[in-house]
Amino acid sequence: MIFKPSHIDLILCGKKTATRRNCSRCPKVGTVHKLQTKFYTKEYFGKIKIIDVYSQKLGEMTTEDAIAEGYPSIEEYKEVFAEIYGVWNPNLEVKVITFEVVV
Repeated sequence: MIFKPSHIDLILCGKKTATRRNCSRCPKVGTVHKLQTKFYTKEYFGKIKIIDVYSQKLGEMTTEDAIAEGYPSIEEYKEVFAEIYGVWNPNLEVKVITFEVVV
């Protein structure tokens, strides 16, 4: 799975335990994935095990959800999401993928 370089430390120390993706294909619960910062490389910075996958509208996010994403507030998370996907649409249904780091 691809993550921003700024997320590496948050993931590895256990502060980021969820990611919201605007995607049609999602990982399956129980699978293990290598974590990368760019496509088409063999280099990875860790591995995660998928704990849960579910749908949620962005507008339904709570402060706890933002914290699980590694951000102290929804407002800060909104900025990053818009940077990645181009816009924050509270009606957009995304996939929420929760995970834990594995060794």
